[in-house]
Amino acid sequence: MSDQFVKGDNLELALASFRLDRRGIILLTPMVAPTKDANGNLLTEAREYGRYLAEMLAASHFSVEEKQAWAALIPDMIPEQLAKLDAILKADINKQANAELEDLLVIIRAAEHKRDLSLAALRTKTHDALADIQKDINAAD
Repeated sequence: MSDQFVKGDNLELALASFRLDRRGIILLTPMVAPTKDANGNLLTEAREYGRYLAEMLAASHFSVEEKQAWAALIPDMIPEQLAKLDAILKADINKQANAELEDLLVIIRAAEHKRDLSLAALRTKTHDALADIQKDINAAD
């Protein structure tokens, strides 16, 4: 991931606490006031949040020009604005993911239908073969 969208050193306003859920997805809880991380390094935590926003921005469906405009604004944004941008980016990415899931569901349903047709044909063929065997057995008696 390129740092081209992370600009400025005043990202200390963009602090957040991070944790991973059981699927490894980053969950973000914006803080109201800047605090120091475990090592007392406020800027490190702010840069992590800046990278997180940059990755979200890069993954969004915004045009390159829109992404660059947002990136230019990020260093000057207050925490509430950053939280709103975060929500916008998450909504965009969720919308993309849902659309992709819908496309996959269409493919899965088509494959299931094809499988069901094949199974029905096999059942019919098996039933007919068993009927023929039963006729042969009855004829032999």
